[in-house]
Amino acid sequence: MCRISGLGATSSAAWPRLNGLWPHTHQLENIARGLYLALCGIHTLIFLARTRNVDQRVLCWSIIALVVLSGVTVISRSTSLISIGSMSIATGLALLLPGDVQQSLQGQQSFLLMFLLALLVQPTRRVAIFTVGALTLAVVARWSLFGPAHGWGALDDSIIGVSIAMAVTVIRRAGVEGVMSADRSHAEVIRGDLRERMVVAEAQAVSATHQTLHDDALSALVAVGVAVDDDPTIRERILTVAIRLTRHGADPIDREETALAGLLGGLARESPLRVDLALDGSDTWPPINDVQVGVVRRAVSEALRNVERHADADTACLSAEFADGEFRVTVADKGRGFNSDDGPRWGRKHSLEEPVSSIGGSVRTSTGVGVGTTVIIQWPAPSAPRRTSNRTDEIYWATRAAAPDSIRVVLTALVWILATHGYLALRYSWGRPSALWQLVDGAILTTVSFIAVRHLRSAPFSRPWLAGLSMFAAACVAVGLALAGPGSLRYYDSFIVGMSCILLTAIAFFSSSLTTVLVVAPAAAVLTVATLLDPVAGWADSVGAYFALVAPPAAGYAIGAFLRRVARRSREEARRFAEVSGTAYRMRAEQAARLSLTPFTREVAAPWMLAVAAGTIPLGEPSTRARARQLAMQVRDELYLGGALDSALRGRVALARAHGIRVEFEAKDGSVLPEAAIPLRLLDRLMDHLEDITAVQVAVPTSTDPTWHLSMVGPADDALRRLDGALSTLECSLTQGTFATTIAGIIGRSPDGERLALNDSLPR
Repeated sequence: MCRISGLGATSSAAWPRLNGLWPHTHQLENIARGLYLALCGIHTLIFLARTRNVDQRVLCWSIIALVVLSGVTVISRSTSLISIGSMSIATGLALLLPGDVQQSLQGQQSFLLMFLLALLVQPTRRVAIFTVGALTLAVVARWSLFGPAHGWGALDDSIIGVSIAMAVTVIRRAGVEGVMSADRSHAEVIRGDLRERMVVAEAQAVSATHQTLHDDALSALVAVGVAVDDDPTIRERILTVAIRLTRHGADPIDREETALAGLLGGLARESPLRVDLALDGSDTWPPINDVQVGVVRRAVSEALRNVERHADADTACLSAEFADGEFRVTVADKGRGFNSDDGPRWGRKHSLEEPVSSIGGSVRTSTGVGVGTTVIIQWPAPSAPRRTSNRTDEIYWATRAAAPDSIRVVLTALVWILATHGYLALRYSWGRPSALWQLVDGAILTTVSFIAVRHLRSAPFSRPWLAGLSMFAAACVAVGLALAGPGSLRYYDSFIVGMSCILLTAIAFFSSSLTTVLVVAPAAAVLTVATLLDPVAGWADSVGAYFALVAPPAAGYAIGAFLRRVARRSREEARRFAEVSGTAYRMRAEQAARLSLTPFTREVAAPWMLAVAAGTIPLGEPSTRARARQLAMQVRDELYLGGALDSALRGRVALARAHGIRVEFEAKDGSVLPEAAIPLRLLDRLMDHLEDITAVQVAVPTSTDPTWHLSMVGPADDALRRLDGALSTLECSLTQGTFATTIAGIIGRSPDGERLALNDSLPR
């Protein structure tokens, strides 16, 4: 496992190795490896250009081959050691090149090696000592072989390499920390656990529907069936049930909406805590839809559970208000609190922040050790207009939300690199006639970059400001290259290019691809003009400058875009879970409407109950009681069969029951399938002659249980002979016991996808 708790945290592995449980973390690793491969390719082009006049071609081609091998083998985790080894050898062989060639290469092999180590190797004290020692030997070797000027160049190369390698390590660690938080919340085991919870919730909603209809409709009819006189209480109850059934029938496709006050009241009653509820003005609040019901139920329940488990308090305050088109629910306690700097725990992040964010809301937590905790959940009403903002602001805040703990680290790393370029500015402008103006140019650019980075830690730039900063960076590059003079693009004399890319990289991290291109374009245009006008450094010598200008902003954009994509996927998944959470309530409404809107309930049972409630049919008469008992059995049939029983067969079943034959339909969960016609048609044929049959039980196939059966109590030989023609067309089983005979089957699918009634596993 990987433990990352901050900038100075340690982990047992550079990257987690947990297979499919960390998909986004592995994607970030692959992006970093791909970036290294691209760096190797660009370095190969620069190396070919800078060594085109070197006579040691075998040595040059050996270095190129090792660099290419390192880039190719880094893609696979199993060959990482080969990648490190080949780049180490290439770095050592580069010391055998002529001094001026090494000076022009600016230590790119050692830079690539340190980049690779920062990417793949666990940063420890031993690794740091080894790296510093190797760089020191390289500086001493070049100083001894080629003189102090080359020695100072080697030192510059080492300082740049160490600075960038440290920045890569910090940024990678920050990225891994941010992405791992998404992976922790959305690992497969967590998804499976949540799916199971949702399935249970749906099943409970369906069961509650059956129970509600049974208690309301059937108990009312039973009450009529036993009433011996005119009872106003029974009439009032029947009227309430009949109106409810009629209302369902009038608008069966209405989506369920729930009053927030009722939902919070139910949660307060369910909690083992003593909950003080404050819902002033709730009678004027708009209802919330089923998706919001699922999210709010989940979020408030988690907040109350946290009070119960962690706050060491037995009382909580639950309040709500509605203002300016938004709901605000507050859960507060006076418990022991916690350290808010620890960051969100899994439950708080996954059950509070992400679901609420998926419906356009937010969660704020105010706490401290010994002062209690207050959680404020805020979201817009279903009909509230969405706030609009420009695309630049949306991307900035999306990046902030994707990696809130990484922003400071990433921008701090960029500042480190900027400070290193400041060192280069002093080194390579000192003693020149234009040194003062070069330093002034660099100081102005550095100051603006510091201010811009500081601003980006808390707020985005507007589009005019982005355009202005882009043109400002280009102007600084133009002035700096003009002051440095011809040939500066070949060496560190062009330090102003590297300084400008830091500002552009910080902007690109929070920008879209188009904005990144537009921001970098002015400086790239200046660099192109400088290349065309430079009589000393041509295109081949200027490749490194273009790379220094374009690659960091491109990498900054790639990391920011990846973090935003991971966060977007997490929000989408949280939204799906929110919708599934609401499914329980949506299913309850739809299931209740479907079950109550059978033709029999709408056309027979409900009008009869209304007539009894109105006094048109006298209450307490024997005929009324008999009719009520008959309707109660038929309504129960409707609940179990979902309207699959047609009026003709319903009449035959009622007649059989009137003659003392017990006809029952088995209750099963799920929606009744069209293939319910199979056992019902068998029942219809069986009704032709029931002289010796005393009881019949029928189970129809449903979406959760595709089996069906028809059981008969009593001598069944004559009945089976009458059913023989129909049974010959079905694949089914026949079981004859001491008391009952059962015909059973299961709904399956043929190879072409057509649904059939068959069961190959059951004997004929």
